[in-house]
Amino acid sequence: MSEQPPRDVILGTAGHIDHGKTALVETLTGINTDRLPDEQRTGMTIDLGFAHLDLGATRIGVVDVPGHERFIRNMVAGATGVDLALLVIAADDSVMPQTLEHLETLELLGVTEGAIALTKVDLVSEARREEVTEEIREWMADTAFAEAAIVPVSSVTGEGLEALKQALTPLVEAARRKAVGAVFRLPVDRVFTISGAGTVVTGSVTAGLVRLGDTVEVAPLQRRVRVRGIERHDAPATEAHAGQRAALNLAGIDYHEVERSHELSTPGYLEPARTFDAWIRCLPSAPQAFRLQSSAHLCLGTGDTLARLVPLETDELKPGQSGLAQLHTDEPVVADHGQRFILRSAASGRVVGGGRVLRPVSRKRRRNDSARNQALRVLAEGDERARVLETLRLAGTQPQPPLTVCRDAGVSPQRLTELLAELAAAGEVVSLGVGGQEALLPAAVLGELETLCLQAAREFHRARPLEPGIPEAQLRSQVSRRVPESLWSALRDRLLQVGKLKRVSDRLTLPEFHVELTAEKQRLKDSLLRQIREGWFGPPAMGDLSTPPGTKPEDCRALLELLQLEGHLVKVAPDLWLETAALTQAKERLAAEIAQVGPLSIAQIRDVLQTSRRYAVPLCEYFDRVRFTRRVGDTRRLASPEGRDHG
Repeated sequence: MSEQPPRDVILGTAGHIDHGKTALVETLTGINTDRLPDEQRTGMTIDLGFAHLDLGATRIGVVDVPGHERFIRNMVAGATGVDLALLVIAADDSVMPQTLEHLETLELLGVTEGAIALTKVDLVSEARREEVTEEIREWMADTAFAEAAIVPVSSVTGEGLEALKQALTPLVEAARRKAVGAVFRLPVDRVFTISGAGTVVTGSVTAGLVRLGDTVEVAPLQRRVRVRGIERHDAPATEAHAGQRAALNLAGIDYHEVERSHELSTPGYLEPARTFDAWIRCLPSAPQAFRLQSSAHLCLGTGDTLARLVPLETDELKPGQSGLAQLHTDEPVVADHGQRFILRSAASGRVVGGGRVLRPVSRKRRRNDSARNQALRVLAEGDERARVLETLRLAGTQPQPPLTVCRDAGVSPQRLTELLAELAAAGEVVSLGVGGQEALLPAAVLGELETLCLQAAREFHRARPLEPGIPEAQLRSQVSRRVPESLWSALRDRLLQVGKLKRVSDRLTLPEFHVELTAEKQRLKDSLLRQIREGWFGPPAMGDLSTPPGTKPEDCRALLELLQLEGHLVKVAPDLWLETAALTQAKERLAAEIAQVGPLSIAQIRDVLQTSRRYAVPLCEYFDRVRFTRRVGDTRRLASPEGRDHG
């Protein structure tokens, strides 16, 4: 496996209102992230602010989030894509409610690395510093930040700023070694327009890479747009990758159409859904349990929408409990396997829980479906191989594109390629060509569908032994309840390729099957051919053929079609066959006559063939269908293979 370049890193602030987050960011970076007039007037961060910080040779993006409880929604949007947290606690205030809520949010989002900045130390005594540091250690004891460095700093005097940078440096280096990922994703947190440039969106690249000129998809609009320009840290760039803040200038979409909560991604990767399966946790601090149809604000990516929660294995999840659940959202959302989200109280707006996406696109189902719940547990706890297999099994008979499997199983395209080689060698997964694209299906499911098709062919042979095979359209119809239309062609081609079926004209037959006629049926077959041959250009239709008493019409038709497959007859109308030699002679006569006198009417064709209108009309329609002739008004003229007139 080729070594990936180090990724960039995004640092997010967190902490209670007025604990000095924005001032600390400005002192560290030289950038005031309060960009809104109300923010600059009140000194309170309302929306997300962005800056960048140089740590040696490494430039990291900084997201400054609001601390006020009213803006927790914006805080969650800012925490999306964050690699490291800088938890800010004021020495003159200590740990406060929003400190704890931000800490819970970070842990729910999987942000478990960072440092703690003890701000405003210039306002307190040394004894107070030590007292607050001890309080912080006690509060952090049972959290992911129990061992985080606590660095006293002052944005006024500059004390501790270098020590804070030193504390962040090893964390940044560790984060840079995380995989970049091959599928591009950028949750949109700002949208605006620039005169002469058009629509611009900004966000943190959470995975993959985007280059100038790339086509990306805007979800959930599912609109494909072109990346016309890229900026990173206020400078033009040719690409942006995971761990970087980026602004993308998009061609092909108006800025009014894009909004925070939308996401840019590799085309075909994300799919909007209003129902998804997840593993959720009800926080110990939540005021009440998650019950059936409980409502909560779902914060996923940079979006926020109302969702109804349905615990799948119990009637409720009490505070402190976790379990499987299905979420039904008011607005379409997009996600991939393992993506983290936050749940806020629909009444108070406070964070009450969160979770991980297990199936990004699901459907409403029974709660106590033990088999389905077990499958979800595999998606929650299984390794990559197990998740890929379970994703394909859950799709049933619907073949899955590789990119969809990556999304639903939480694996990279490169890792999926490696796993598919193993699974194919083990006979567990089959790759098929569906609609010109690769698609995956469990080998066991494919085997069941093959057996279904072969059994239908076998039953047809048993019921209709005089027919050389089952019409393809009939076989497709018989298995349509189990075989989706998108899979039929690939399934049929596979059965033909491996020799389990063979094609006879427009029919499919088992390779070992052969029509075996009794002496009686052979005599009938010979009689039918003789009567049609004697009729020449005016043979009897099927209902007018002389047959022994008791002959079934389906047996007569089967023998006529058998004669056609053997090359003796040609079917020119539903119940009318001509001997092949007669049809050849009819074509020769018409070609010669048209070449001599030009286009012919039905009456003229009737006379040339010395037959009646009853036969001339279906013959002309047949010749039109096979493009031997072409109708122009009430006449026929010859048509070349390219469709040009011969006469």
